[in-house]
Amino acid sequence: ENLSFHLLVPADQLANIDEAATMIHMMNANTFTCGVFRLADGVAAADFAAAMEAAVMSNQWMCGFPETLTVAVIGGEYVLIAFGVNDAMNPFMTHFAEAFPGAEILFNEAVAG
Repeated sequence: ENLSFHLLVPADQLANIDEAATMIHMMNANTFTCGVFRLADGVAAADFAAAMEAAVMSNQWMCGFPETLTVAVIGGEYVLIAFGVNDAMNPFMTHFAEAFPGAEILFNEAVAG
């Protein structure tokens, strides 16, 4: 339930996650939220990523809203989802790209308020 509440993971995707790590802004999750999910064996990263993109983009935001959503696949079995204001997202994504140069960015788009 916490994955769905805090990271917007759709209920039908919970069984597709083997492990997860998160980083959330302590004052407002809309300012910056990030999750990295190791997918269970046999789960297609592109399908999981698309479900996450749809969940974030259709979310009803309160107390402001994130400006950018990025969803990336690392090594075929890890999916990163990050959303937040550009002041937080830009430096995070710069460091992410340096640390994981082979990551495939599937979605990098503005979040409609």
